[in-house]
Amino acid sequence: MAFEKGNPSFIVILGDFVRKPDVWNHRFFLTEMTTEINLPFPVFLVSGNHDFDDTGEVVKRTERRVTSEVYESLYGVKDFDFVFNKCLFIIM
Repeated sequence: MAFEKGNPSFIVILGDFVRKPDVWNHRFFLTEMTTEINLPFPVFLVSGNHDFDDTGEVVKRTERRVTSEVYESLYGVKDFDFVFNKCLFIIM
């Protein structure tokens, strides 16, 4: 991986970290990130158009659909900011 060449302070994943906004896909992603990969630095996620489905057009089964509310219960708020080395990062 690219982070093996340096010593990153954090990583930002720019959306679409699952193929379909199904809760099973998100559970798999979370399991992989926390148990298999388990990076030694923070990972910040920017939600993409495949990461949640508020309309029900992609995932028809409501019990498996990841809406904005379900997404935020799994990962925290979608829009946030943080300061690192006196630089402001805004995630939207």
